[in-house]
Amino acid sequence: MSTSTAPTESTVQVKKSVRSTSFSASAQQQPGALRNQARLEIQTRQAQFLLGGRTGPRGIIGLLQFGRRLGDIYQAVQRDDPYADWTLLRIEESIDAAKAFIHEKNTATAKALNALGSMKIELARTEEPALVDLAFGTPYGFMGAYLLSDFDELSRSVLTAHHCAIIDRRQAGELIRACGSAVRRVYQLPVAWRRTDITRDDVRKGNDAAANAAQLMGALPVAVLDMRQRAKFAPRIAGRSDASVAGVSAIADDAGNGQTAADNAPPAPGTHVNMDTHIRN
Repeated sequence: MSTSTAPTESTVQVKKSVRSTSFSASAQQQPGALRNQARLEIQTRQAQFLLGGRTGPRGIIGLLQFGRRLGDIYQAVQRDDPYADWTLLRIEESIDAAKAFIHEKNTATAKALNALGSMKIELARTEEPALVDLAFGTPYGFMGAYLLSDFDELSRSVLTAHHCAIIDRRQAGELIRACGSAVRRVYQLPVAWRRTDITRDDVRKGNDAAANAAQLMGALPVAVLDMRQRAKFAPRIAGRSDASVAGVSAIADDAGNGQTAADNAPPAPGTHVNMDTHIRN
Protein backbone atom coordinates (compact mmCIF):
# COMPACT_ATOMS: atom_id res chain seq x y z
CA MET A 1 0.00 0.00 0.00
CA SER A 2 1.53 3.23 -1.16
CA THR A 3 1.35 6.47 0.69
CA SER A 4 1.48 10.00 -0.75
CA THR A 5 3.57 12.66 0.78
CA ALA A 6 3.15 16.41 0.57
CA PRO A 7 5.69 18.19 -1.63
CA THR A 8 8.62 19.57 0.21
CA GLU A 9 9.10 23.31 0.59
CA SER A 10 12.08 23.25 -1.76
CA THR A 11 10.03 21.55 -4.50
CA VAL A 12 7.31 24.18 -4.31
CA GLN A 13 9.85 26.97 -4.49
CA VAL A 14 11.43 25.52 -7.64
CA LYS A 15 8.07 25.34 -9.42
CA LYS A 16 7.25 28.93 -8.52
CA SER A 17 10.64 30.03 -9.79
CA VAL A 18 10.16 28.33 -13.17
CA ARG A 19 6.71 29.92 -13.63
CA SER A 20 8.04 33.36 -12.68
CA THR A 21 10.89 33.08 -15.17
CA SER A 22 8.48 32.08 -17.96
CA PHE A 23 6.17 35.05 -17.36
CA SER A 24 9.13 37.41 -17.13
CA ALA A 25 10.51 36.30 -20.50
CA SER A 26 7.11 36.76 -22.15
CA ALA A 27 6.75 40.26 -20.73
CA GLN A 28 10.16 41.31 -22.05
CA GLN A 29 9.65 39.94 -25.56
CA GLN A 30 9.23 42.76 -28.07
CA PRO A 31 6.79 42.51 -31.00
CA GLY A 32 8.22 42.76 -34.49
CA ALA A 33 7.71 45.59 -36.98
CA LEU A 34 4.17 46.07 -38.29
CA ARG A 35 3.53 45.16 -41.91
CA ASN A 36 0.43 45.45 -44.05
CA GLN A 37 -0.69 44.71 -47.57
CA ALA A 38 -3.28 46.17 -49.90
CA ARG A 39 -4.61 45.07 -53.25
CA LEU A 40 -5.44 47.40 -56.11
CA GLU A 41 -7.97 46.28 -58.71
CA ILE A 42 -7.43 47.90 -62.10
CA GLN A 43 -10.20 47.85 -64.71
CA THR A 44 -8.77 49.87 -67.60
CA ARG A 45 -5.66 49.78 -69.75
CA GLN A 46 -5.28 53.52 -69.25
CA ALA A 47 -4.77 53.02 -65.51
CA GLN A 48 -2.64 49.92 -66.08
CA PHE A 49 -0.22 52.04 -68.12
CA LEU A 50 0.26 54.41 -65.18
CA LEU A 51 0.92 51.54 -62.79
CA GLY A 52 4.28 50.51 -64.23
CA GLY A 53 5.08 53.57 -66.33
CA ARG A 54 7.45 53.43 -69.26
CA THR A 55 11.22 53.12 -69.54
CA GLY A 56 13.52 54.63 -72.14
CA PRO A 57 14.42 58.16 -73.25
CA ARG A 58 10.80 59.27 -72.94
CA GLY A 59 10.20 57.34 -69.76
CA ILE A 60 7.19 57.87 -67.54
CA ILE A 61 7.19 57.32 -63.79
CA GLY A 62 4.44 54.93 -62.73
CA LEU A 63 2.88 54.25 -59.33
CA LEU A 64 5.37 51.54 -58.38
CA GLN A 65 8.42 53.71 -59.10
CA PHE A 66 6.72 56.63 -57.35
CA GLY A 67 6.27 54.55 -54.21
CA ARG A 68 9.87 53.34 -54.21
CA ARG A 69 11.37 56.80 -54.72
CA LEU A 70 9.31 58.15 -51.83
CA GLY A 71 11.18 55.79 -49.50
CA ASP A 72 14.43 57.73 -49.90
CA ILE A 73 12.68 61.08 -49.54
CA TYR A 74 10.78 59.96 -46.44
CA GLN A 75 13.99 58.83 -44.75
CA ALA A 76 15.73 62.08 -45.72
CA VAL A 77 12.94 64.02 -43.99
CA GLN A 78 13.62 62.03 -40.83
CA ARG A 79 17.26 63.18 -41.09
CA ASP A 80 16.07 66.84 -41.23
CA ASP A 81 16.58 67.41 -44.97
CA PRO A 82 14.38 70.49 -45.56
CA TYR A 83 14.24 69.93 -49.32
CA ALA A 84 12.85 66.44 -48.76
CA ASP A 85 10.29 67.98 -46.39
CA TRP A 86 9.39 70.50 -49.08
CA THR A 87 9.02 67.71 -51.63
CA LEU A 88 6.51 65.85 -49.44
CA LEU A 89 4.52 69.05 -49.01
CA ARG A 90 4.43 69.64 -52.76
CA ILE A 91 3.43 66.04 -53.41
CA GLU A 92 0.52 66.28 -50.97
CA GLU A 93 -0.66 69.53 -52.54
CA SER A 94 -0.34 68.05 -56.03
CA ILE A 95 -2.26 64.91 -55.04
CA ASP A 96 -5.08 67.00 -53.54
CA ALA A 97 -5.29 69.10 -56.71
CA ALA A 98 -5.24 66.06 -59.00
CA LYS A 99 -7.93 64.26 -56.99
CA ALA A 100 -10.17 67.33 -57.07
CA PHE A 101 -9.70 67.69 -60.84
CA ILE A 102 -10.46 64.03 -61.54
CA HIS A 103 -13.47 64.12 -59.20
CA GLU A 104 -14.86 67.14 -61.04
CA LYS A 105 -14.55 65.45 -64.44
CA ASN A 106 -15.92 62.15 -63.17
CA THR A 107 -18.91 63.87 -61.56
CA ALA A 108 -19.74 65.63 -64.83
CA THR A 109 -19.46 62.38 -66.79
CA ALA A 110 -21.61 60.49 -64.28
CA LYS A 111 -24.23 63.24 -64.49
CA ALA A 112 -24.38 62.82 -68.26
CA LEU A 113 -24.73 59.04 -67.89
CA ASN A 114 -27.62 59.48 -65.45
CA ALA A 115 -29.50 62.12 -67.47
CA LEU A 116 -31.19 59.66 -69.84
CA GLY A 117 -34.68 59.52 -68.38
CA SER A 118 -35.91 55.95 -68.03
CA MET A 119 -32.75 54.48 -69.53
CA LYS A 120 -30.15 53.30 -67.01
CA ILE A 121 -26.53 52.63 -67.94
CA GLU A 122 -24.10 50.76 -65.74
CA LEU A 123 -20.38 51.42 -65.93
CA ALA A 124 -18.45 48.99 -68.08
CA ARG A 125 -16.43 46.39 -66.18
CA THR A 126 -13.78 43.95 -67.24
CA GLU A 127 -14.31 40.29 -66.45
CA GLU A 128 -10.60 39.93 -65.69
CA PRO A 129 -9.33 42.96 -63.74
CA ALA A 130 -5.63 43.27 -63.00
CA LEU A 131 -5.01 42.60 -59.30
CA VAL A 132 -1.90 44.24 -57.92
CA ASP A 133 -0.60 43.57 -54.41
CA LEU A 134 0.79 46.74 -52.86
CA ALA A 135 3.16 46.98 -49.90
CA PHE A 136 4.50 50.52 -49.58
CA GLY A 137 6.87 51.72 -46.89
CA THR A 138 5.36 55.21 -46.60
CA PRO A 139 1.85 56.71 -46.58
CA TYR A 140 2.59 58.43 -49.88
CA GLY A 141 2.69 55.20 -51.87
CA PHE A 142 -0.87 54.51 -50.78
CA MET A 143 -1.91 58.09 -51.56
CA GLY A 144 -0.55 57.56 -55.07
CA ALA A 145 -2.53 54.31 -55.32
CA TYR A 146 -5.77 56.06 -54.31
CA LEU A 147 -5.13 58.60 -57.05
CA LEU A 148 -4.63 55.85 -59.64
CA SER A 149 -7.85 54.20 -58.48
CA ASP A 150 -9.70 57.48 -59.03
CA PHE A 151 -8.24 57.73 -62.53
CA ASP A 152 -9.30 54.14 -63.27
CA GLU A 153 -12.86 55.00 -62.24
CA LEU A 154 -12.82 58.13 -64.40
CA SER A 155 -11.57 56.13 -67.38
CA ARG A 156 -14.40 53.60 -66.95
CA SER A 157 -16.96 56.40 -66.88
CA VAL A 158 -15.56 58.12 -69.96
CA LEU A 159 -15.19 54.92 -71.98
CA THR A 160 -18.74 53.91 -71.06
CA ALA A 161 -20.09 57.32 -72.06
CA HIS A 162 -18.28 57.15 -75.40
CA HIS A 163 -19.45 53.60 -76.12
CA CYS A 164 -23.06 54.63 -75.40
CA ALA A 165 -22.85 57.69 -77.71
CA ILE A 166 -23.02 60.26 -74.93
CA ILE A 167 -19.64 61.88 -75.65
CA ASP A 168 -17.67 61.65 -78.88
CA ARG A 169 -14.18 60.26 -79.42
CA ARG A 170 -12.50 63.67 -79.21
CA GLN A 171 -14.16 64.53 -75.91
CA ALA A 172 -13.33 61.13 -74.45
CA GLY A 173 -9.69 61.41 -75.50
CA GLU A 174 -9.34 64.90 -74.05
CA LEU A 175 -10.83 63.88 -70.71
CA ILE A 176 -8.62 60.82 -70.31
CA ARG A 177 -5.48 62.68 -71.42
CA ALA A 178 -6.12 65.60 -69.07
CA CYS A 179 -6.75 63.41 -66.04
CA GLY A 180 -3.88 61.08 -66.90
CA SER A 181 -1.54 64.06 -67.13
CA ALA A 182 -2.65 65.17 -63.65
CA VAL A 183 -1.66 61.76 -62.28
CA ARG A 184 1.65 61.76 -64.15
CA ARG A 185 2.57 65.18 -62.78
CA VAL A 186 2.19 63.82 -59.25
CA TYR A 187 4.28 60.74 -59.97
CA GLN A 188 7.01 62.85 -61.53
CA LEU A 189 7.55 65.11 -58.51
CA PRO A 190 9.94 62.81 -56.57
CA VAL A 191 12.39 62.99 -59.48
CA ALA A 192 13.00 66.68 -58.73
CA TRP A 193 14.46 65.91 -55.31
CA ARG A 194 18.21 65.32 -55.11
CA ARG A 195 19.99 63.73 -52.18
CA THR A 196 22.46 66.23 -50.73
CA ASP A 197 22.53 65.10 -47.07
CA ILE A 198 22.02 68.67 -45.86
CA THR A 199 20.04 69.68 -42.79
CA ARG A 200 18.16 72.79 -41.76
CA ASP A 201 21.22 73.89 -39.81
CA ASP A 202 23.24 73.88 -43.05
CA VAL A 203 20.68 76.15 -44.70
CA ARG A 204 20.66 78.55 -41.74
CA LYS A 205 24.46 78.71 -41.79
CA GLY A 206 24.49 79.27 -45.54
CA ASN A 207 27.41 76.88 -46.06
CA ASP A 208 28.61 75.30 -49.30
CA ALA A 209 26.31 72.30 -48.94
CA ALA A 210 23.29 74.60 -48.68
CA ALA A 211 24.45 76.63 -51.67
CA ASN A 212 24.80 73.46 -53.73
CA ALA A 213 21.31 72.30 -52.75
CA ALA A 214 19.84 75.69 -53.66
CA GLN A 215 21.55 75.54 -57.05
CA LEU A 216 20.08 72.09 -57.69
CA MET A 217 16.58 72.59 -56.32
CA GLY A 218 15.95 76.30 -55.86
CA ALA A 219 15.47 78.60 -52.90
CA LEU A 220 13.83 76.96 -49.91
CA PRO A 221 10.63 78.64 -48.62
CA VAL A 222 11.14 80.19 -45.18
CA ALA A 223 7.97 78.51 -43.85
CA VAL A 224 9.43 75.11 -44.73
CA LEU A 225 12.81 75.95 -43.22
CA ASP A 226 11.18 77.08 -39.96
CA MET A 227 8.86 74.02 -39.95
CA ARG A 228 5.79 76.22 -39.89
CA GLN A 229 4.59 74.46 -43.02
CA ARG A 230 4.88 70.67 -43.27
CA ALA A 231 3.02 67.90 -45.07
CA LYS A 232 0.20 66.27 -43.11
CA PHE A 233 1.80 62.83 -43.34
CA ALA A 234 5.41 63.93 -42.91
CA PRO A 235 7.39 61.78 -40.45
CA ARG A 236 8.90 62.94 -37.19
CA ILE A 237 12.36 64.47 -37.59
CA ALA A 238 14.97 62.70 -35.47
CA GLY A 239 16.06 64.78 -32.50
CA ARG A 240 13.28 67.34 -32.86
CA SER A 241 10.03 67.67 -30.96
CA ASP A 242 6.96 67.39 -33.15
CA ALA A 243 3.73 66.90 -31.23
CA SER A 244 1.70 66.29 -34.38
CA VAL A 245 3.46 63.02 -35.11
CA ALA A 246 5.01 62.07 -31.77
CA GLY A 247 2.57 59.22 -31.32
CA VAL A 248 3.55 57.47 -34.54
CA SER A 249 7.29 58.01 -34.52
CA ALA A 250 8.07 54.36 -35.18
CA ILE A 251 5.96 54.05 -38.31
CA ALA A 252 7.79 53.38 -41.59
CA ASP A 253 11.22 52.75 -40.07
CA ASP A 254 11.76 50.56 -43.12
CA ALA A 255 10.55 53.20 -45.57
CA GLY A 256 13.06 52.23 -48.20
CA ASN A 257 11.97 48.58 -48.56
CA GLY A 258 11.78 47.35 -52.13
CA GLN A 259 14.07 49.95 -53.68
CA THR A 260 16.34 48.96 -56.52
CA ALA A 261 19.67 50.36 -57.61
CA ALA A 262 18.08 51.85 -60.72
CA ASP A 263 15.47 53.71 -58.69
CA ASN A 264 18.11 55.19 -56.38
CA ALA A 265 20.77 55.99 -58.95
CA PRO A 266 22.33 59.41 -58.17
CA PRO A 267 22.04 62.21 -60.75
CA ALA A 268 24.98 63.28 -62.82
CA PRO A 269 27.27 65.74 -60.98
CA GLY A 270 26.16 69.34 -61.40
CA THR A 271 22.74 68.40 -62.77
CA HIS A 272 20.27 71.25 -62.27
CA VAL A 273 16.70 70.31 -61.44
CA ASN A 274 13.89 72.85 -61.27
CA MET A 275 11.51 71.90 -58.45
CA ASP A 276 8.65 73.46 -60.44
CA THR A 277 9.23 71.32 -63.52
CA HIS A 278 6.25 69.28 -64.72
CA ILE A 279 6.18 66.64 -67.41
CA ARG A 280 4.47 67.44 -70.65
CA ASN A 281 0.85 66.48 -71.07
